[in-house]
Amino acid sequence: MTPLPFTVVGGFLGAGKTTLINRLLREPGAERYAVLVNDFGELNLDAELIVSRRGQTLTLSNGCMCCSLANGFSRALNQVLARVEIFDHVLIEASGVAEPARIIDIAALEPEFFPNGVVVLADALRIGEQLCDPQVGDVVSRQLCSATLVALNKTDLVDDSLLQTQLSTLTSLVAAERIVHCQNAELPLDVVMGVRDGVAVSDSNNAGQMYETSQAESRFCRVSLEHKLPLNRVEFEAAVEMLPVSVIRGKGLLRFDHDPQHLYVWHRVGLHSVLTVHALTSYDESRVQLIGTEPMPDLAQHAFGALFNN
Repeated sequence: MTPLPFTVVGGFLGAGKTTLINRLLREPGAERYAVLVNDFGELNLDAELIVSRRGQTLTLSNGCMCCSLANGFSRALNQVLARVEIFDHVLIEASGVAEPARIIDIAALEPEFFPNGVVVLADALRIGEQLCDPQVGDVVSRQLCSATLVALNKTDLVDDSLLQTQLSTLTSLVAAERIVHCQNAELPLDVVMGVRDGVAVSDSNNAGQMYETSQAESRFCRVSLEHKLPLNRVEFEAAVEMLPVSVIRGKGLLRFDHDPQHLYVWHRVGLHSVLTVHALTSYDESRVQLIGTEPMPDLAQHAFGALFNN
């Protein structure tokens, strides 16, 4: 069985974590999430979405399941592990004062999961004040430093001057390339969650780089690459190590010349990269997609681009 992506959503109280999770659970055609949350009441799910409730577990009509953490994290996670084969993704809502890094470490210990990253939301109105607070500043700082992606939320509630001040504060802790702006926790789902098994890789017919943007996703760039022949794994892994910090996620389906009979799934989240054998066999070419913020690598000059253009 291919390990499930394991994503943690963190951030201090009131940053917008529950808003983001609500949106994921309502997304048309969404994957089947196993979601561990602190409080069902805050989810405010539509009644027609709830199929059943048994103790601290809600079953939803879209195939998702929500488990409350009221009885402890280990017990809730064991409920997911008992039914792990029916889910596509595990999503954890960290409490407002939790350290997401400690939660994502669990994915490295359980063979059923792989770490899919930490998304930390920050309140554009209050993040500077929170970081300076002697009571909570250290907690908020550690949350931000653990993030694969920081979403500066509620930017519609601040003026440009305050926004720039908050960004300046954040970039003292987090690389600017890993900070994005949003309102109402609205972010492209493939950026937040990645795509299971790397299957949703662009179908571009041409090798080389392709930048795609839309009005809703103009904060992000996507670079898609394709190669008809098996790649050299050592060269691929070396090129991955050279990718810049602006590349938030990488995903792909790959053939390698040392093992051409197998197809490999590649995931990269932040600096963490994993390759696993995929069950598919009728997929000959190698395809990858990089997702990130400006500046994306110039693939004409980068080892990654050279690998796919050989």
